[in-house]
Amino acid sequence: MPRTLFLYYDPHYLHAAFAQSIGADFLSSDFVTNWTKSKRIQIHKKILGVLAPSFLLPKDYDIYLCEGSFILPVIAKRLRLQSQRGKIVNFIADPLVYYLHTGVITGAKKRVLLNLLRSVDGFVCVSEMEKKLLHEFVDKPAIVVDPFVPDKLYNEYVRISPNLSSKEIVFVARGPDWLYKGVDLLVEGFSLAKKEIGDLKLNVVGKWEPKKNWLVDGVEFVGQQKSLVPWFKRSSLYVHIGRGEAFGISVLEAMLSGLPAVVSNWTGAKTVVGKLGKNFLSDIRAEDVAEKIAKYYDLSLAKRKALSKKSRSLALEYRREDKVELFKERFKNLVAEMG
Repeated sequence: MPRTLFLYYDPHYLHAAFAQSIGADFLSSDFVTNWTKSKRIQIHKKILGVLAPSFLLPKDYDIYLCEGSFILPVIAKRLRLQSQRGKIVNFIADPLVYYLHTGVITGAKKRVLLNLLRSVDGFVCVSEMEKKLLHEFVDKPAIVVDPFVPDKLYNEYVRISPNLSSKEIVFVARGPDWLYKGVDLLVEGFSLAKKEIGDLKLNVVGKWEPKKNWLVDGVEFVGQQKSLVPWFKRSSLYVHIGRGEAFGISVLEAMLSGLPAVVSNWTGAKTVVGKLGKNFLSDIRAEDVAEKIAKYYDLSLAKRKALSKKSRSLALEYRREDKVELFKERFKNLVAEMG
């Protein structure tokens, strides 16, 4: 395996596990700030953020595997401060390509980002949706790797028996990017569904500062929780209406717990959820979200139990050891394709 440096900001456990599996060395993207502090060097923030990394980035690696930090090796390469043979690979696991696609990012910022992205040699996407969006803008080798549920959580969730006769919905995410997570659409869609199903309740688990118009009847923001187990146990449905959600591992966690899930067509986990049927995939419209929720609660308890069993069966495939092996195989193919 080529000598690889994993360059991260705050590493997601998924990316860290993949990087570790190929024997990568780890380096935080904060290394520049830490270095200047240790040397007591005062550098203007703009210079520190652009030029300093180019000079300080280690130069003897074959591959720079980046967690959204691709700008650092791209600049270093352009300034010829490292070998032109070194390859840059970036994880695509955030809303960047969706925001480029939908025009959330425009103008000069879009042009600069695209210019930098096109200097990356290869990409690791966490869903087919991300790969498709990426290839609208960048014609470079890309692989899709599946996420996984960590072993400890996997073993906890697989033993859960959800309360399928309840009228409680759960959603798990943390802020502040409510647009990406679709919190506004979720709350609005829930409110419309509640007009038909009076005793419906929505629990939003995670750290948020709720907007006033989200604090509607039946919605509770319960904050960060030590464990999701109690929330999955008491619920009968999981709903996640992401706008460009790269995958949504919480969807897998809920399904592993036996909760059927409704997700948007712009949530990477739709490749799994779609196997439950078309009524579990929603458009980015509150009215459609409400319709999908209402249709689920129109089902008999027997049908909900069958969907619960199928949800768990689909999520069982997302084990750590299997997905790490899959990554190693596909990453090897990516390296070969980059040349």
